[in-house]
Amino acid sequence: MRKSFTHGQIHWRNMSNKTSLARDTASYVKDISIYTARGRPKTNLSHHGGLILIFLSIIGISSTSPLFAQSSLRHRKLQDQDEYEKIRTSEQQVLEALFTAAGGNDWANDDNWMVVTAADGAAGNASNGVCSWYGITCTSEGFVEKVELSDNNLRGAVPLHGLIRMPHLKVLKLDGNSLMFRSSSQLSSEDPSENTTTATASINPAVWEGRIFNELYMESMEGDTAAASGGGGGTVTSNLQYIDLSESDALGGTFSNLMEITSTFSSQFIYFPRLSDLYLSGCRLHGDFPNMAQLATFGSTLERCSLDDNGLTGTISTDFGTTMTNLRVFTASGNDLEGNLSAFGELVKIRHLNLRGNSFTGTIPEKLRCEDSTSGATLLEKLDLSRQRGISSAGTTGLTGTLPSFSQCEDLRRLDLSHNQLGGQVSENFLQSVDPLIFESASLSSNLIEGELPGKPLVRFDADAIDLRDNRITSLEIDLICDSSRSGAIAAFGCDAVLCPPGTYARIGRQEEADEPCLPCDIDTQSQYWGSISCGNDQSVGTESAPSTTPLDTPVNTPLYNEGPVIEKDVLLELYDATGGEDWFNKVGWATESTPICEWYGIQCAEDGTVESIDLGGNNLALVDGKTLPTSLFYLPSLKYLILKENTLFKYSNAELEFFKDIGAANLLEALDLSSTGLSGVSGIQGGVTLNEIHLDFNDFAGSTIPNELYSLNRLRILTMDSSNVSGKINGVFNFLKNLQVFSANDNKLDGSLLQGGYLSTLSTLRLRNNSLTGTLPTSLNLFVSLSVLDLSRQKSDESPGLEGPLLEFSQMPNLKRLDLSDNSLSGPIPGFFLAGVDPDMFEYADLAENSLVSSIPVGLKSIFSKVYLQNNKITSVDQICESALKGSNLEFFGCDAILCSPGTYNYLGRSRSYDNPCEQCNISGGAQFFGSTSCEAPKELNPKDAIELIYSSCGGPNWISSTNWMSGNVPVCQWEGIQCSGDGSIVEISLRSNGLKNAFPAREIFQAIPTLTALALEGNDVDFLFESIQDISAELTSLDLTNTNLASFDGIDIFPNLAELYAGNNAITGEFPRDILKLSNLKRLVISFNNLDGLLPDDIGTSLGKVELLVLHHNNFSGALPSSLGKLSSVHYLELQSNAFSGEIPSDLAQLSELWGIDLSDQVSKGGGFTGNLTSFNTMSGLKRLDLSKNKLEGSIPSDFLSTVETSSFEKLDLSSNLLSGKLELPSILSGIPFSSMNFSDNRFSGISADLCGNDCAMVLCAPTTFSPTGRQPSSAEYCEHCPTAVYWGTTTCPGISPTPSPIDPLPESINEKDILKSIYDSCRGEDWFNSENWMSSENICDWYGVTCTPFQDSVQSLVLSDNNLVNEVPTEVFQLPYLETLILDSNGITVDFTSIKYAFKLSSLDLSSTDLFSVEGIENAPNLLTLDISQNDFQKSIPKEIFSLTTLQQLFMGDNDFRTSIPSNIGDLKNLRLLSCPSSMLTGSIPSNIGALIDLVHINLEDNSLTGSLPLDLENLYSLTFVDASDNTLEGQLPSFSAMKNIRRLDLSNNAFSQSIPEDFLSNVNPLFFDYLDLSNNFIVGEVPSILAHFESVFLQDNLITGLDDELCDKARGGLIKQFGCDSILCPPKTFNAIGRQDSESNPCHICPSAQYYGSTSCGGAAVTEGTEITAVVQEGVEIRPSDANEEKQALAKLYLTCGGEYWTENEHWMDSNISFCKWKGVECRFGAETVTGLQLGSNNIQGTPGFISIFQLLPNLSTLNLSRNPLAGFNFNGIENSASLSELDLDATGISSIVGIGLSPSLTHISLRNNRISGFPQEIFQMKTLKTLLMSNNQLDGRIPTTFDLLPNLQTLILSSNSLSGVLDGIDFPSSLRILDLSQNLLSNSIPVTFLRGIPTSASLDIDLSGNFLSGNVPGELSRFSQMDLYLQDNRITSIDSELCSKEDWNGNDVRKYGCSGILCPIGHFANGGRQSTNTPCARCISAEYYGTSTCEGESSVTRTNMYLWPSLAFVFVLQILI
Repeated sequence: MRKSFTHGQIHWRNMSNKTSLARDTASYVKDISIYTARGRPKTNLSHHGGLILIFLSIIGISSTSPLFAQSSLRHRKLQDQDEYEKIRTSEQQVLEALFTAAGGNDWANDDNWMVVTAADGAAGNASNGVCSWYGITCTSEGFVEKVELSDNNLRGAVPLHGLIRMPHLKVLKLDGNSLMFRSSSQLSSEDPSENTTTATASINPAVWEGRIFNELYMESMEGDTAAASGGGGGTVTSNLQYIDLSESDALGGTFSNLMEITSTFSSQFIYFPRLSDLYLSGCRLHGDFPNMAQLATFGSTLERCSLDDNGLTGTISTDFGTTMTNLRVFTASGNDLEGNLSAFGELVKIRHLNLRGNSFTGTIPEKLRCEDSTSGATLLEKLDLSRQRGISSAGTTGLTGTLPSFSQCEDLRRLDLSHNQLGGQVSENFLQSVDPLIFESASLSSNLIEGELPGKPLVRFDADAIDLRDNRITSLEIDLICDSSRSGAIAAFGCDAVLCPPGTYARIGRQEEADEPCLPCDIDTQSQYWGSISCGNDQSVGTESAPSTTPLDTPVNTPLYNEGPVIEKDVLLELYDATGGEDWFNKVGWATESTPICEWYGIQCAEDGTVESIDLGGNNLALVDGKTLPTSLFYLPSLKYLILKENTLFKYSNAELEFFKDIGAANLLEALDLSSTGLSGVSGIQGGVTLNEIHLDFNDFAGSTIPNELYSLNRLRILTMDSSNVSGKINGVFNFLKNLQVFSANDNKLDGSLLQGGYLSTLSTLRLRNNSLTGTLPTSLNLFVSLSVLDLSRQKSDESPGLEGPLLEFSQMPNLKRLDLSDNSLSGPIPGFFLAGVDPDMFEYADLAENSLVSSIPVGLKSIFSKVYLQNNKITSVDQICESALKGSNLEFFGCDAILCSPGTYNYLGRSRSYDNPCEQCNISGGAQFFGSTSCEAPKELNPKDAIELIYSSCGGPNWISSTNWMSGNVPVCQWEGIQCSGDGSIVEISLRSNGLKNAFPAREIFQAIPTLTALALEGNDVDFLFESIQDISAELTSLDLTNTNLASFDGIDIFPNLAELYAGNNAITGEFPRDILKLSNLKRLVISFNNLDGLLPDDIGTSLGKVELLVLHHNNFSGALPSSLGKLSSVHYLELQSNAFSGEIPSDLAQLSELWGIDLSDQVSKGGGFTGNLTSFNTMSGLKRLDLSKNKLEGSIPSDFLSTVETSSFEKLDLSSNLLSGKLELPSILSGIPFSSMNFSDNRFSGISADLCGNDCAMVLCAPTTFSPTGRQPSSAEYCEHCPTAVYWGTTTCPGISPTPSPIDPLPESINEKDILKSIYDSCRGEDWFNSENWMSSENICDWYGVTCTPFQDSVQSLVLSDNNLVNEVPTEVFQLPYLETLILDSNGITVDFTSIKYAFKLSSLDLSSTDLFSVEGIENAPNLLTLDISQNDFQKSIPKEIFSLTTLQQLFMGDNDFRTSIPSNIGDLKNLRLLSCPSSMLTGSIPSNIGALIDLVHINLEDNSLTGSLPLDLENLYSLTFVDASDNTLEGQLPSFSAMKNIRRLDLSNNAFSQSIPEDFLSNVNPLFFDYLDLSNNFIVGEVPSILAHFESVFLQDNLITGLDDELCDKARGGLIKQFGCDSILCPPKTFNAIGRQDSESNPCHICPSAQYYGSTSCGGAAVTEGTEITAVVQEGVEIRPSDANEEKQALAKLYLTCGGEYWTENEHWMDSNISFCKWKGVECRFGAETVTGLQLGSNNIQGTPGFISIFQLLPNLSTLNLSRNPLAGFNFNGIENSASLSELDLDATGISSIVGIGLSPSLTHISLRNNRISGFPQEIFQMKTLKTLLMSNNQLDGRIPTTFDLLPNLQTLILSSNSLSGVLDGIDFPSSLRILDLSQNLLSNSIPVTFLRGIPTSASLDIDLSGNFLSGNVPGELSRFSQMDLYLQDNRITSIDSELCSKEDWNGNDVRKYGCSGILCPIGHFANGGRQSTNTPCARCISAEYYGTSTCEGESSVTRTNMYLWPSLAFVFVLQILI
């Protein structure tokens, strides 16, 4: 039976033998359209007649066939003919269903399928009708025994269980097809209803296949059946002996899924007791290797098993070997199995074991080495353990240990152990028992095998039988191995045939052919071992190099055909004969003498009669045996179009290997269509350079990548490869095919991210439907301005989420007509300008269905809303678009349902567009929860990622303050901001503090989906959290922070029994102490301050919370006596109960709290309470550091043993003020060590002070009677206690009866009417237009007006909050006359403010004017008591308002997002009370002033994203209270401060600056790691090794620096977490590797190989070089004669630079390539004033990649003087042509990663060269050719060897910086030019003494800067240097033992320090040290016993790291808590 193909339809031929069971049904389906869930017509049923007839035939026979039989067979033996017929009929129906479901009409061979004669199956006839069908073999009784349909083009979703359960089936071969095997559970929901009237529309024949066997012969199979007849559970045995599903392409899933696939609808699993062969290679299986229970399903009879090329992981249990006792062949190559190999040694019958390309580690076990006589491994014939990539705990890769001898493996024929790390020598008895006659090969290449290669084992085999290349072999036993009497290659080439000798190399490590000899290496790269395969970078020839990404650019030779003229008729007849012309469907005219060839079918001729077009598509061309497709076709001189699609031309031969070799002869060929021809390769097609259209659809490229050969065809406009089985990346298409207009590759296996590396402005159609693309939609898609059709749908699968991340706008694509992004995982909101540029009339559709898009539909889509498909997303609102879109349309009647069905409703379209298709109610709880649902199903159980996304959609994600990586598809959830994961990828922490979250937090969903969650932090968000919503969920939470949220109740909090930390301060919780908290027995930290809790503390609080370490209850309304049970809190460190109303005596039980570090019981009086009685002694609390009992009613004197056991050196605060203490103030002598500034005794009734305390000057302790001060003591030595006659006691703070100093402020106007003031605001600010003006002007009570809050008792305005309410104009100054106004918040309005009356705002403490139109704050300086001011996001320009610095009461100042363009004023220090300074993104410049150190109370400073420069001021370290520091994204530089004095710091972000040098050893040394959040130093120039001090902290970010090492302690796996799992890689990727975040944080995000990554923590890898001349010849051609200052040529040179160096991806590329803008305005281009000629290129830090070739830049930019490419990830730099750049004087290549400067010496004019922080080694001698050179900077390279002595060859050299290299040698003999003034040779390896001739030739009058520090210089500093009058000389950290005294009188040396300190100003003497090695104004030389030499800069044993003592952490903890409270 033959089929013809026309426009996608299938027409049956010779239908007479077909029995149609649904004859005459076509009329019923003629006009039926199938709609997909998107609601647009896809196809018509009449186009698929054959398929529909099959479907209807199944339905049509349902009433009579056994399909619906309700009884099953009850006996194992067939009892009668009726049952016999049932079995045969059922088999037929299953196979019919298989034919239907697997696309039988398209099978390669379907002979006799679906053909049934009347005689078939007649009574008594043993013949079954199916037995004649192709691939079916039956038993003699007529039952199906074999189904063999290998490589037969089966396609579709087929359940296996029906086939497997055939009772007599022994062989099932479905390999090499494209089938998906679905389980019964996947099909059960599709099981048709018994009501056939409703089932007909959705019948799935695959469902019936399972039902047939479930109902007809559940118990008929031979073997045991555990199931009952009812079919409920158990196992069923199968007779299958052979199963081959390999290369089935889409099996997918895990072994558990496979078990389910073979299960039944009755929950029965099938057991295979007779199975001997199981082949599952290439089935895309993944997950763990099957366990024993799963393997047992296939029986112990298994002999051969193949699992190659899947995605299996995990280890192999030792039970595997003992269970699979009959296994003879086992292959599992190409997986990711790991662990050791011991299990395989137990396979007693194994003969063939192939584990190539896995991740096994360890040694080869004895039983696999044939060294254990009990092992069956001695039967081994083939063993392949090559290419193991696992990394052991020791850091080794692959298999290790000594190479075994395999001396007892007698049957071994093939051995492959290559690409591991096997070591040792080859044994003398290696393979000694192997028979050389049967032995094939042993590959041992690429290991660590060393020593001499013995001759004995090698001479037994051929020269190429044992491959030992690429090892460490140092010698051969030449006499034996290289004996010329040996045959073959050794006879011809000697030893070279075995291994290339040292100093030479070959591609395969030896010589095999005469034309491939062992080649000599250059002397600099000489290989040292036998068998080298490469000689350094220039000659590398790796054995298995990666596929080239550069197109093949050498055309195929095109000789004359047969050395004579082409006879076209002969060519066509050759084609006719080769392809079976007699059997063509249409051969009219062919092979007839009388018909001209131009009239032959399919031939069209040009005007001259030559063949122009051959179109024989779908004409049954099939290669005849022994023939090949004639290449002579390409010699037809006029051939333009060759169309041979839909024929069998290549499938059964390798014809394509020869076919394209002469395509270059067809020099007019434009179009080639070889679709559906069986093509599997296109080798040679690159010769078809004239091709502009190629179609290769429906072929099989065997999973290979898109052929590189196609990339040479740069004229291609159309390329289609649909359904061609190609895989891999598609980057080459966009990098090389620059003229492409149409690219289609639907239904393939393309993967990876999209469009990395190029874009095509010409592309109009891009179709990549149904591939495996991942990552986000690249923004470069927006550059494809010509796109008309874009289809990226259906990338999502069970294995991959498809495309993720945000949706692009596509707003600049006016030609776009069709956009399909359906069936992906796109997330986030729909952009407001989505599709804004399309023509609504021409636009056809945008399909976004089946994604995860959230939020609402933008109004901008109203003109095309009916063409946008959004069903099955996570849309939560259609309000914005509904009214405007529907108004006036014919869908207005349907309301918003016409947009999308509302939540709780659904229909199959997801929206209602007709009366007969309304949105129906969904009655399933939780079903149809979003707009646009197409089904009513119970909501699926959320996975962790879904739950995290729900936070975003529920809590206002789009408006969060920061949401880095959220909803980004190409970034794992564990890298989303605020999400922390464990080593196995489980989410353990969610931290979203102060991030703008709002609405109800989805607590129930989170704790259901993320059972691993242990920490949740929502502090500072406006969210609702209900514990009661999660009462039935088991949660493991240990830390919960709900500070400053909307928490209203603790009811139900006991759901968290493991909770250890609870922070819930600053909420509005009322009532008594929550009893549910007392159930949290594991609680260690409880903070519920600043609430409204009242009543008594529970009596059992101490016994219930016995583990509490921190108890913070302050600022509530608790009252009564403290319960005595508080004394049971034996672990408590801090007890914070201040600002309540407690009363009574302080319980004596508190004396039991010996672990207390801090007690605060202050200020109980203010709320009506107050502790009474005598002062407790607190003499049992030796660890106490803080005690505050102020503002109580304590009486009596201070006890003599008060605080007698405390450690005074660490005591911090004692406050007994404002009590009733009396008598003489006396303190125990032990407290004398506490400074008075740390104690407060004011406002008591002390009548005197002990002379022991203060002698004769007691005012510093307390003001004497008749005097006072606000602090109760003398403020300073310059101020005094003031006179006060009414002050009776010591320490008075007020003076009753004395009037205060008159205020200069004018009196408040009388008769203030608050209502009138509010009315004036309403009138002035256009209240009628406010968004919300509820009750304004209508209610008499102003307290009811929107935004107004009144005082509790006076009904006066206390706060006015009108945020974002559409206020405009100037706010009247009268607002400040509201007498009780405390808070005024007017942010986000279009207003200005008159501050004239702010002087009257005595109570105003908080003022928020952010995001207004404010441009001046004149008058605000008169605010009397302002504490918080927010003027961020305003219109201040060029200066910070000076008035602000008069607000000395300010505690919080927000000024971010302004345009100050100025430096921070030095009088910032005047704001003495400032605790928070926030000024990000405000264009601040200059350095941070040192006066900032005066802000001693500063807790939080944010200066991120400005342009600050200079170093951090040292005064910053005086701010001991600092908790949060963010100075990221500036240009700060210099050495990092140590911050060692800052105990309280929690967050420190200095990323994206220019800090250099190393991290100090005492960095953050006093910070408590328990409270530390994170440290970010990424993207700086930090060098050296990361110190061990940072091992104390978890969240440390150091990527993108110049780090060269990690302290071992950092990588200690005992630290746990990611370090335990990934080692050092979890901190920073090592050199030569990289990934996007610079470290490994999950299994899916490892560090990738990158040879150009020089330092730890690289986040990018420099791009590959673009060959000179490739793809840019249209821009500029090399060798063009240059014309000085030709603007066009200069522009071409710049364009070439842009194209070859990835300009599209530069960080700054503004205006580049814009033809309408002068290139002088392109970003980074500098031109000569008044002329269009380039003088400078400033392109530093611009992401320029590759190896730029600047030959055209040097030639065509004649005036270029400055070239700056610093801090770009270059792979190298090509100096070719620099000799033509006569103007180039300055070159900056700092931190570019270059390793060579070959060619630079030819520069005629360079004066300044900067090459710092690179990889240059040796010392480039070309430098000495550059006579113009003045400055040479080469610090931080890899310079080594002896330092050159001929610097005097550079006569103009002034500055020479070679520091931080490895230069060695001595200074003696080095000559410098007389011009030298600055010399830095520090941090090298220079030795010996400083010679007396040092610096000879330099004028003595010169002012020199000489740095020789950090070397190994020794001896005396010679007095001869005194000849120089001015010098800064740095010699610290050498081995100098003396200084000539003559130098100690050089007064002008070292900045006059020698004048001040003599010799110490040069170097500190022996036994002393100082920072810098010498004495200066701020650094004296201090004693140091270990200082053996002059100039020691550090002292061993006296580190600058502050010693940690036992009281450090308590102190830090106390300060941390204090900051929270404040």
